[in-house]
Amino acid sequence: MASPLPSNFYKTELSRALKENSFGLKGYQLLSSGTPSDVLQSALARVELLDGLTVYLRLTYVGYEIIADPANQESQSPQMEISETLDELLRAVSPAFNSRYSERLMTRLNQLVVH
Repeated sequence: MASPLPSNFYKTELSRALKENSFGLKGYQLLSSGTPSDVLQSALARVELLDGLTVYLRLTYVGYEIIADPANQESQSPQMEISETLDELLRAVSPAFNSRYSERLMTRLNQLVVH
């Protein structure tokens, strides 16, 4: 039997993923997930993209997804399928993030070739 996840697992994981991908973001803020059971099952963040769009991300046991603004349920964010990784989702929704991601990847690959 699998052991239960720590109570802050999703928040910790979302925070880590956002920090890893911060090179291609204007900014981000972790948000309250609502009820205590929501905190155990998901984490939320408000993310400002380099393209000028603000999206709301949720991480659950199935992956990362863009959702409507939890405060008013209005969506200015594109609705997408669930992604297994945050960078996959951000590359699909933000051309500026995708460009920075590609630049960073090429820089790292070039460093490997040089060494």
